[in-house]
Amino acid sequence: MDDNDSAKTDDIPIGVPPAYSELYPTIVPRLREALRSASPDIRRRIEVLKVALDAREAQRLQRLTLTFRLTRTEARLAIYLADGGSLPGYAELFGVGLGTAKTHLKSVYAKTGVNRQPDLMTLAGRS
Repeated sequence: MDDNDSAKTDDIPIGVPPAYSELYPTIVPRLREALRSASPDIRRRIEVLKVALDAREAQRLQRLTLTFRLTRTEARLAIYLADGGSLPGYAELFGVGLGTAKTHLKSVYAKTGVNRQPDLMTLAGRS
């Protein structure tokens, strides 16, 4: 997969980290329902949440790509795993084979100097 982010995330509202939909399967339908709410206040709050989450994800991606020279795809994988997602879940969500995801993970490990997923979670952080 190239770095053009042609992932299968159309079903996920902007701002919801993909791993969250794996961990909390009801989050996406619940957010969609909130976006269709008759209450302008609820819709406004969801929009503010989306903007904040988008900014946070952009900062995390940039930090990993600049600090460790990860590709955008590698950084996205590191963040996905740090947020509690699984390697098979990542492969399915982003439309890559499990072998490809494992290859990306090996590259992440090589570039970051870690060799265990818990260490990667610490490195990628949830900050």
